[in-house]
Order: sequence, then structure tokens, then C-alpha cells
Amino acid sequence: MLFGQPAERIAGLTIGQVKVEADEGVLLNPAEDWIDVPEPLATPLRTYLGCRRNMATAANPDSAWLFPGGMPGRHIDAAHIASRLRSAGVPVLAARMGTWCQLFERLHPAFWRRRLASPRSPP
Repeated sequence: MLFGQPAERIAGLTIGQVKVEADEGVLLNPAEDWIDVPEPLATPLRTYLGCRRNMATAANPDSAWLFPGGMPGRHIDAAHIASRLRSAGVPVLAARMGTWCQLFERLHPAFWRRRLASPRSPP
């Protein structure tokens, strides 16, 4: 899953939230900060940017959506993303929770001490 994000947030991404760097690195800005997209996801994302679906229709010739939908001005439906993942054998909720667990494991313990400290305990 894409950094543990819900399908609704993934569906609503725009091409302005993705950057391909000169060194072929890929950055994604799902909220406030740019995040490096690791391999193996960076390569297919770079490829996808050059051939997004639903761009050859009169409805979407200049769509800014990363995942344009079939209706003019609309992005793909989040349920469609979840359905495609499930049909590919990806348990969507379990994958999302697993991603969050992996991200949490990578954070420095000092971060957790500050975040989990009770309001009355010193940082």
C-alpha cells in the first residue's frame, strides 16, 4: 500500500503531487511533505506517468488527476482501486495496517517517547 494511505486519498492524488527527479528518483506529496518513493514502486510509477489511463477520451485530455476516472473532471473511484487490489490478491486493510507497522518500526524511539508521554510526565 502507498505509505498506508486509504484508497480515497490515493484516488485523489494529482500529477502535481508526484515529481520525477533528474536522477530518476520519484517523490510523492500526499499531504504536506515530499516523500521518496522507494523501489519497487518508483519504476512503475515513472512509467505510469507517461501513459495514464482514460487520457485518450474527450472527457480527460488535460486531467490533473494521477488516476483519472471515466467521468469528466473526476478521479478514479476509491472502491475501484480497492477492488483491483483485492482481485490481485492484496488484502487491502491488512496491507494498509502492515504498512503502518513497518513505518512505525522505522521511527526513532525518542519520537515515540515524546509522542506517547502523558501530559503530566516530562518529555
